[in-house]
Amino acid sequence: MKLQEINKAHFEGMENSITGVLELYTTTCPVCVQLKPVLEEVAQEIENVNFYTINAQENMSVARKFKVMSVPTTLILKNGEVVEKVIGFKNKEELKQIVQKHF
Repeated sequence: MKLQEINKAHFEGMENSITGVLELYTTTCPVCVQLKPVLEEVAQEIENVNFYTINAQENMSVARKFKVMSVPTTLILKNGEVVEKVIGFKNKEELKQIVQKHF
């Protein structure tokens, strides 16, 4: 699959049904910049799982909904519910294991 950038409007349209990986980031966060290519690689390697990113600064209501206090925060969601919350950087293998545990 492909890593898809979404915004509040996109998120609100699928909020209760979203299943996949959602990463909240900011453009000023160096760790977020490091994590993005890792997410892109994992998204390419794991089929049938949707991967999304959303800018937490520009979409504060989404960050508040999930009680995100620091970025990057990666959420594993099933039908809009958080099944796992990962804060900070994870390498490719760690992230793949987390995603594959749920899908």
